[in-house]
Amino acid sequence: MLCTKAKALSWSIYLGLFVVLATIPLTWVLWAKKVKFEHDIGQMITEVGRGNQSGLFLLGSLVHVDLDEAKVLIRMFILACGARYLSPFNEYSEWAVVEEEKHVNCDIPIIPVVVYDFLYDMKDFGHQVFSNSWVFRRRDVIGYHNPAFKWFEIGDNISHSIPFGTFFEAEFKIEKTETSPSASLLVPDPAYRYPHDLYVAFPTLSLYDNSTNTQLPFLSFPIAYSANSFIAEVELSNVYNCVTDNLTNFHCRDALIRLKRTYITKSIAILALVTGWLLTGMTVIITIIVLSNSIHKSSEKRAHDAVIDSGVPDSILVLPIATILAIPALRSLFPSAPPTGILYDHIGVYPQLLLIFGCGLLLLLAIIFG
Repeated sequence: MLCTKAKALSWSIYLGLFVVLATIPLTWVLWAKKVKFEHDIGQMITEVGRGNQSGLFLLGSLVHVDLDEAKVLIRMFILACGARYLSPFNEYSEWAVVEEEKHVNCDIPIIPVVVYDFLYDMKDFGHQVFSNSWVFRRRDVIGYHNPAFKWFEIGDNISHSIPFGTFFEAEFKIEKTETSPSASLLVPDPAYRYPHDLYVAFPTLSLYDNSTNTQLPFLSFPIAYSANSFIAEVELSNVYNCVTDNLTNFHCRDALIRLKRTYITKSIAILALVTGWLLTGMTVIITIIVLSNSIHKSSEKRAHDAVIDSGVPDSILVLPIATILAIPALRSLFPSAPPTGILYDHIGVYPQLLLIFGCGLLLLLAIIFG
């Protein structure tokens, strides 16, 4: 019987180690491509250039996400696709996209560009002044592109060096829901769902030719890189009319910026949760085996009236003590140090600590009352 229990214990330990070791390469295989795309600026530029599009787009880089202040900081570069907005010298740049023998070039625009961000009052959000037009409190200039500035190149560490002109940074307010900013006041804190929490920002943007004050086609707004364990995905609305308080009309697009945890962050959090449950399960199994062995020896002692040591060794208490200290250590591995009381605490840390404490208490009682 003891041999059977020892084999069961050995198999449970081997199974736990296999699950932990197999999770790491499996996670990498499933998410390696997505992780690479988070940082592949060249791939993002190529995607914008597909389909023979002509116009301008913003290439963003996530700089900082501050959940306490509810703000996200994004660095942006202004790029263009199509010969109409590019220098003839850039006709065959390294970012030319070949699709059905048509070259779609994306590079630095040769025209001066200004980027507007339209702001609104919470009480006026969604106030429709006339058909297909929305009123905004004001418009702010958040960035310029001056083609006279000297160009330079930066590396994206994945593909090639990329030519850029001037860049600018803009700060947007973070909301808790995608419906409307005012609804953020009525929804629970997304931090509870860590690492599956989602935050959004709602900038309303417009690109204009600064020399002629004419609207420019706004194609896309991809955002690369990660910051504070977040990545950004952007969805642009259709073009519509924006009206400021002085009744000036502009063509603009809403940019729905979704801030999600990186795939690496999710992998680490899930792996820490699974490891905690494996350690807890191992402690419970060992406790059951030790206590059942002690009860079996006590039964044999009473049946044969023999002197049999049925006591539980004192050293066994090291197991629950070490495990109960390991669980908070695993919790501290969660990237970005989420607050206590999140979902993973309720389905992981709290019941794990309770079970391990119960195992330690049972072993202590078995030692005392032998």
